[in-house]
Amino acid sequence: FSAVPFPVDVWIERALQQLYFPKHRPSAKQLRKFADTHFGPYAGFAQQYLFHHARVHLKL
Repeated sequence: FSAVPFPVDVWIERALQQLYFPKHRPSAKQLRKFADTHFGPYAGFAQQYLFHHARVHLKL
């Protein structure tokens, strides 16, 4: 895992599930691992964009 924190709150969990895992519900631990491997050192930035996108655009 990288040293970049990637908190998985309700908004991030819902955004990741809807955008990346529409057919199943991974655990928060699995979502953090996905973020670490998918976003790498930019996971912190990705978390901010996902939160904003979820709040503004997604129907959650």
